[in-house]
Amino acid sequence: DVCSSDLRKKHGFPNAVTRWLHGQLGSVRERFAAGTFVGRTFPRPWLDRLLADDEALRANAFTVHSLLVLASWHRVFVENATTRGTASSPVMVSR
Repeated sequence: DVCSSDLRKKHGFPNAVTRWLHGQLGSVRERFAAGTFVGRTFPRPWLDRLLADDEALRANAFTVHSLLVLASWHRVFVENATTRGTASSPVMVSR
C-alpha cells in the first residue's frame, strides 16, 4: 500500500530561458521591431511592456521566448517558403 504521504508533488523540468535572454534586451528589441513579423502582428504597447527593461524581460522570459520561436518558425516556413515559391504547395504525409 502506498500512503499519500509517500507521494511527492510533481515538478517540472528546469530550463534556462531566463539565463539565455540575460543581457539580450537590445537584440530582442531588434527582432520585435515595427517591420518584423512579431512587430506587425502583436500590439506595440504590449511588446513595449514586455521589453521595457531588463527586469521586464526577465519577468516575461517565457512569453518572449515563445515569440522568438514563433518568429523563427515564420521566417523558416512562411517567408522562406514564399521566396522559394512553395508556400501553397501541399504537404504529403504518409501513414
